[in-house]
Amino acid sequence: MSEDSRDGSTPPHANRRYAGIVESLMTQLFIADSDPRAETKRAFLHWVVVSAAVIFAVWFVALIVIMLAAVLRG
Repeated sequence: MSEDSRDGSTPPHANRRYAGIVESLMTQLFIADSDPRAETKRAFLHWVVVSAAVIFAVWFVALIVIMLAAVLRG
């Protein structure tokens, strides 16, 4: 076991950090396990988070390409 995972301050794996963020969002949105539609709500929340990350990544790459094109034009 590494020192990082022993103290609990930093998660040993990136997926655990992502899972923690999603779990926090679910808690804030009051998705209770007793809710019969909890799995549907979790799937939708997962879709929203992943879609937002993909949109941000595409926007960021487009911004870099536009800036690079402006620099190369002179």
